[in-house]
Amino acid sequence: SINDTISALEKERNNIEQNIDDEDRDINYMKLARYDELDEQINSLHACVEYMKNAMGRLVLYTD
Repeated sequence: SINDTISALEKERNNIEQNIDDEDRDINYMKLARYDELDEQINSLHACVEYMKNAMGRLVLYTD
């Protein structure tokens, strides 16, 4: 499901964050790029979920 995908992406993003904190140094370009990519995917999926909720709400109103 979409929520499972979001959770998996958030876990990966949080792992990157944790590794940066554990290493106690600046983030390198590749980690930053992956972090940003994950963040973008997560935000996009959250938007999709909201669009689906909105569509379902409108569909309920239409069928009533």
